[in-house]
Amino acid sequence: MSTYMTRYTDISEGLQMGQQCQAEMLQRFKAQMAFAHQLRHLYPQKRDEWQRLIVEAGQIVQAGLRQPNTDVATLVSQGEAVLEPIGRIAKEYTLLCVSHAHIDMNWMWSWPETVAVTNDTFQTMLALMDEFPDFIFSQSQASTYRLIERYNPRMFAAIQQRVKEGRWEVTASQWVEGDKNLAAGESISRHLLYTRAYFQDRFGLAPEDVQVDFEPDTFGHPATLPTILAQGGVKYYYHCRGSAGPSLYWWIGPDGSRLLAFNDVVWYLATIGPQIVDPLVGFAQSTGMKAMLVLYGVGDHGGGPTRRDLRRLIEFNTWPVFPRVEFSSLHRFFRTAEATARNLPEVSGERNFVFTGCYTSQARQKWANRHGENLLYSAELAAVIGEQVAGVPYPRANLEEAWRDLLFEQFHDILPGSGVRETRHYAMGKAQEVQAAASMARTNALRPLSERVNTEALLSAFGDSSERATKDATEGGMTQGAGVGFGAGTGGESAYSVTQTSDRAFMVFNPLPYARTEVVEARLWDVELDPDLLVVTSEGMVPKPVQVLEKGNYWGHRFMTVAFPVEVPACGYRAVCVSDRRAELGLLPDEVVDLWTAKDQSQRRIPPRNYSLENEFIKVTLDPPSGSVVSLLDKRSGREWVADGARAGVLQFSVEENVGMTAWVVGPFMTSEDLLDGGKLRRIHSGPYVQTYRWTRAVSASTITLDITVRQGVPRVDFCLSVDWREMGSKEKGTPNLRVRFPLAVEDPAPRYEVPFGSVRRDLAGGEEVPALRWADLSEADGQGVTLVNSSKYGFSLEGTSLAMTLLRASIDPDPLPDLGEHTIEYALIPHTAGWTIGASTAAGEAINIPLAVTSCGFHSGDLPLAKSFARVEDQNVRLAAVKRGQDGASTVLRLFEVAGVETNARVTLAPDLAPDGATAVEVDTLERPRERNTARLDGQTLSVHLPAFGVATIRIA
Repeated sequence: MSTYMTRYTDISEGLQMGQQCQAEMLQRFKAQMAFAHQLRHLYPQKRDEWQRLIVEAGQIVQAGLRQPNTDVATLVSQGEAVLEPIGRIAKEYTLLCVSHAHIDMNWMWSWPETVAVTNDTFQTMLALMDEFPDFIFSQSQASTYRLIERYNPRMFAAIQQRVKEGRWEVTASQWVEGDKNLAAGESISRHLLYTRAYFQDRFGLAPEDVQVDFEPDTFGHPATLPTILAQGGVKYYYHCRGSAGPSLYWWIGPDGSRLLAFNDVVWYLATIGPQIVDPLVGFAQSTGMKAMLVLYGVGDHGGGPTRRDLRRLIEFNTWPVFPRVEFSSLHRFFRTAEATARNLPEVSGERNFVFTGCYTSQARQKWANRHGENLLYSAELAAVIGEQVAGVPYPRANLEEAWRDLLFEQFHDILPGSGVRETRHYAMGKAQEVQAAASMARTNALRPLSERVNTEALLSAFGDSSERATKDATEGGMTQGAGVGFGAGTGGESAYSVTQTSDRAFMVFNPLPYARTEVVEARLWDVELDPDLLVVTSEGMVPKPVQVLEKGNYWGHRFMTVAFPVEVPACGYRAVCVSDRRAELGLLPDEVVDLWTAKDQSQRRIPPRNYSLENEFIKVTLDPPSGSVVSLLDKRSGREWVADGARAGVLQFSVEENVGMTAWVVGPFMTSEDLLDGGKLRRIHSGPYVQTYRWTRAVSASTITLDITVRQGVPRVDFCLSVDWREMGSKEKGTPNLRVRFPLAVEDPAPRYEVPFGSVRRDLAGGEEVPALRWADLSEADGQGVTLVNSSKYGFSLEGTSLAMTLLRASIDPDPLPDLGEHTIEYALIPHTAGWTIGASTAAGEAINIPLAVTSCGFHSGDLPLAKSFARVEDQNVRLAAVKRGQDGASTVLRLFEVAGVETNARVTLAPDLAPDGATAVEVDTLERPRERNTARLDGQTLSVHLPAFGVATIRIA
């Protein structure tokens, strides 16, 4: 140790004083001496002189303390006088002190407590503003402002005034500080849209007035976030959690968008004391800046800065050998950094991983989030079509309120599942509001749309008969009004019957922007139809027999659930007729049972085999004791996709070691058991369209029912897992965990996972838990591989070439009983041949999340054809995120994103209903403001727009 360091250490350790007032003065001197000691690193040419001054000043104070009746204040003044040359330089530096109150929405408490916390915190801030005229307060989360507007209008008016004065800084570009890994890209976009609109309307704040996304406690940050935020006018990003890296940096999105990001290593709950200066020198060295952000204020349960905090900051400004201290704003810091920081590093990719247990904890809330996102997408599209075609007013208020409810539940302690029972109850109640609003918006659009379809044409192939008239009279008296609300319990399309005839008409709606040929299910109410003669017909569709899946009773009515294949145009519909008129069509039963049509239109029978499922693309062989897949043969390529000797889709029951914070943290497995035996397997559907085996087993205190299904027309194995989860974790016994594993025969795969508005490759194969949205894919270099899709899960891991998805966890804190009860979990495995693309994986994820919707419709005349497309995306690498009514109330808005990294002139074919004569297309940002450069063109019915690689484009048509 150098002579200087020895002396400095001895002096620093020796400066002690017992009496409180004297100790505070001594602390003042020690803090200034320590800062001078650190500051010398920035001025090597002055180092020797400054070290001499530091030792001299310290020795003066140290010697004086040895004298009796010492006046410590005088001693400190003498020491400060010696340090005065350093003090002049110290005052060139500034601590920009930004106050805030971190309010965790419904984290460990109820909604009423969240309201009270917000109200009390804001009352304190307004009072401090009255007392301290220079004090500035910063607050994020639009939802906090809205709850004050609702519950305390008088306070809201006071906040509006302080915002106008510049004393209250709005740092909310998001509805809440939400989870960014588990929310879809469209959800993050709606955070931006509705938050900006709220502050524009209530506070007169333009997007340029709020350019920061403030996310101090968010559990990780996806690679695509700069792209999404830049589309919404965000330039700056504040965060604390995430992967290690520089404190101030340019975060580059995959499309080249840039955010100036600050990773606050001091954290967002700083206590005001001399230590706030400690990181300044290091920050100055790495950035070249002479100003540093200090974020302070009591938080999590609100509170904000205290009077003591403000008084101390004012006092620090009187210290001569200390930086200047200013009450400041977050925007001022970022704008200062933007102007003065030098040679900042550029960082690309995700800023993960944090709290991997949160990818799975509280499974119901995660299901509700995904389900709500899916429902709102379909509802908005249907509502636009319903307005443009059938004259149904677009339910903007209901849909926007549903979006705000969904966005609130994406808060970083709600959606990740790190809340308490009250958190869950409130979230699931709001989820029902979302489901009801979306369901009714869709229903109110589709039913009037179906009334415009000329469904009488469906009967043109049949003749009239007295027998049919008698049947109509008999059944029509019961069927109309049957099935009210059937299947709509979570926002699905109600199976309510409007028919008055024995023949049944249905409209099948496809919300996705490409044609789909899939097997759908429908309910026939109070029928006397002959099940062996059922046939489905439609214009331009080969008549097909109908498979009966189930018969039952529902509130005074009988029903028959049937399945049949249907071809539905992109973002459009097809009307079909189900009848027992096979004989009238000249089709005998034995002539139509063989349904597996090859590409060359030849027909071949695939007889059911023991424990096997098969269609024209794949053959699946099951293991009865485990319910797992022992063979997945792709008949197109001859490729076997289950690893040799392995079982794919096997359920694994494990117990994690309790390492604390069990909702947040996945502990190491103490025990782990593949459920290889003890189950029972039986066939429940034998085709021709739907083949299903059902496997049942008990594990620990829980019971499991797994349906494994292969449907005609898609190379996909569907799994529907019903779990009565009765597991309870404990500190002593650990945390029960249920996963599904797929050991796959892939060679040197490139693991890829869907993230908001894109995907990311992660070369992690050691069992690390990672987040993903609708799909994870293991593909070889030529595109051969397997995609795993799901409708409600987010946690995945890869060990070698065994891909796992975490299904349920029984964490114990903060909610000791998070997921008890029944769960239905849907996922599917899709083998694919060479040439498979990221766009194809995304389409596969879309298909399982956004199914075809079937609605009953009568037979009537109309001006619409039996099948019609309203929008079709022509490029597989381009995905449709939204079709909605514009915020102006007069336009239609589409949002597209590119997933393959290929610059594309994206093309969308639009029906005249969505692009009428004289309409124009304008490229806008997420906030629906025209962009400086408009690449959107509408040429007849073809919309085109330039999409950069991995880019996002929003187009307004009016």
